[in-house]
Amino acid sequence: MPGKYFMFLIWIILLSGFKNQYSRIRYTGEYSKEVAIIPGKDSVFLNPVFLNISDDDLYRYESILKTPVCDDTLCQIVQIKVYWDLIGDYTRFDTLAGYPLTKNDHLLFTSEDYSKLQATLKDDNSIIGRKSESELLDNNRNRYSQKLDAVTGATDLQIKNAVVDGALYSTYTLWHLVNGDIKNVLANWTIKNYNSKMEQQLIFSDNTNSIIFALKRFDEQDYVGRFQEILRVMKKGYPLVNFYIAKNLPAEIFLSEENIQSLNQIWQLLDPNTKSILAVYLSLD
Repeated sequence: MPGKYFMFLIWIILLSGFKNQYSRIRYTGEYSKEVAIIPGKDSVFLNPVFLNISDDDLYRYESILKTPVCDDTLCQIVQIKVYWDLIGDYTRFDTLAGYPLTKNDHLLFTSEDYSKLQATLKDDNSIIGRKSESELLDNNRNRYSQKLDAVTGATDLQIKNAVVDGALYSTYTLWHLVNGDIKNVLANWTIKNYNSKMEQQLIFSDNTNSIIFALKRFDEQDYVGRFQEILRVMKKGYPLVNFYIAKNLPAEIFLSEENIQSLNQIWQLLDPNTKSILAVYLSLD
């Protein structure tokens, strides 16, 4: 009897371990909410996207992407963990234990390859976003793969510098997954579930797109009543942000001598375009 009880305990412990491992894959924090699904290159692969709170208490979207990257069985399935910010901009990826990224002939990515992939995925204006898959290869030029024992088309010269060498399809597929329709899906989810914590994270971020995303939800009374917050943002010196603020400051702001003095104090931090907008108001008697 004790032996059976002992084996039962071992079974429970093992089962809990498997369950916890699965939970860690899907839920990385105390707060987690599924908000979207990203189909892989093959729609059999459905990858849930979650809104989570990171260890530094910031919202972020994340997903473990599992997807084939080419239309045959020669390419390995890619599995990585991907992160986006609140406005749907891709931020970074992590590899998963036991699933390193590979390229032609199943060679492992080098540290330089990982850096190149990160830079490409961060570039939402990359040329590979304007290319169809059929345009990736120049069929007039060939390369030979020893392990695949096949001759394949070489990468088109226009996009060669935009992708990881030897990982054309991995780079292309991942770019379209993290920079495609999911961007708008996540941004819209943020808008529909907007709260003060999200607003504070966005407006005081170092991403100009995030700051403007938050400012677009300000009305005139927000600018007036929260002018000290606006000044904190302007002190960062981001030209696009400050120009946007200058165009949207209500006239009521300039009725206060204290506000005018505050703007004069940060004048040297402002770009010429922002100054040209504010100068009209600051010159009023």
